[in-house]
Amino acid sequence: MKHVATLACDKVIIDHRGAHSLITVMSNADIAVALNPQSPNEPAEQPIPANAVMPREWFVFSMWMPSIEDAGKSFEQVIEIYWPNSDKFTEGRLPFKADEKASYNSIQMLGFPIGQVGNIKIQTWLEYQGSRITDTFDYCVSIKHLDRPPSPVTASQTN
Repeated sequence: MKHVATLACDKVIIDHRGAHSLITVMSNADIAVALNPQSPNEPAEQPIPANAVMPREWFVFSMWMPSIEDAGKSFEQVIEIYWPNSDKFTEGRLPFKADEKASYNSIQMLGFPIGQVGNIKIQTWLEYQGSRITDTFDYCVSIKHLDRPPSPVTASQTN
């Protein structure tokens, strides 16, 4: 199996034929620090905790291209997601069976890590019969904390 892509997305829509549509591919996210209710021009006294997770659904999408020998075999995609300080945020496994066409895998995540400034690292690889058979592939989403919430015209997430 050849790795084609791994991306973080807001949504992945799969139609009745299995075609995948990726909605808002994420490469960075700007996190607004809440304002102090007593002094609206100042940030809140409490900083964002380093382990803060925003209640938000998002997806990790990967695409793999099989070789002729891969068709009919069962694989397991492994993902690990790391905070900017290199602590593991979460991990997951997705079994799938390859055919002669590209394999599209989407893993739903509930909760987006926002507590640390820097790169959220998403690593993925494939295993076959319990052994790793591909290199590890990395994708990052850069997290930035803003001093104040963006104006209503400014998006809180950029591509």
